[in-house]
Amino acid sequence: MTLAEDAIKSAATRRLARSVVIKDAEAYERLYGELQTGMTNAWSEAMREGIAAALDRLRDLGPGKFTREDGETIMRVLEASVGPEAIAAAMREPVINLTDALFRTGAEEVGQAAGVAIAFARPDLDALDVLKTGNLYWVGNSWNIRTQNTIAKILEDYFTEGMTREGLTQRFAEDFAGMTDRSRHYWEMLADHTATKTREIGRVSGYERAGIERVQVRAQIDENTSEICRQMHGRIIEVTKMRAQATEYLDAISKRDEPRAKAAWAMNSDDDVDLSEIADEDLDASIASPPYHFRCRTITVAYFG
Repeated sequence: MTLAEDAIKSAATRRLARSVVIKDAEAYERLYGELQTGMTNAWSEAMREGIAAALDRLRDLGPGKFTREDGETIMRVLEASVGPEAIAAAMREPVINLTDALFRTGAEEVGQAAGVAIAFARPDLDALDVLKTGNLYWVGNSWNIRTQNTIAKILEDYFTEGMTREGLTQRFAEDFAGMTDRSRHYWEMLADHTATKTREIGRVSGYERAGIERVQVRAQIDENTSEICRQMHGRIIEVTKMRAQATEYLDAISKRDEPRAKAAWAMNSDDDVDLSEIADEDLDASIASPPYHFRCRTITVAYFG
């Protein structure tokens, strides 16, 4: 093949890759939207059930001052609806099904861009199984990192304000309805992060099965682009480094080792990033793949250069 023919072929390959990225983005947005809707709807329904059960318990307790013991009772009632096991069960179907779809979509995106059919091997399917249970774990963990403390603060306020059980019904319903609505933002953010990470781990499997050795980081450059995404844009990353990151993350989450999982896939803020003196090959494995932060829009694509 002459140099000119090789250049033409390379240009055609890049055009195909760009067209696939656009098409893939549409498929991803659809799946992400389904995950977001499934998670937020499950949260709202679980909270409605919890609020109704808690109001019933308040009425059963009869008249009198709202005590700390009452608060502990209401906490247990609400935990039965939105605690770790309950909320994971409520979201199990959308999380499991869409984790599978997003992982496979990520791999198929690579296959389309490379012009090959992606056939998963046992390690890919094992990784997918771990990812499904891991994503459910983060859903259940919302109780420990957010929901429990929010509920406890509301209940403590009732006690310190000296409210009575009989005078609490309307305020309780309003406060917890407001909490339900405010928490939707949290679930939307978690759905976004879950979808992005799942897709990217699927892409790693796709790169490996397609025989692609290097990828390029592609950020959406505009006024909302984070500093780390600007600094990572255009970087060339070895697929072996991406696999090392994914393997470390999946192994950590399979053992429910949160600190190790978070270290394996670093989440960065704008004020703590300076990669200007670090060559592509020297980048830490913890930032090999996006997402680099919550609400990250950056992706990777096969590098044909």
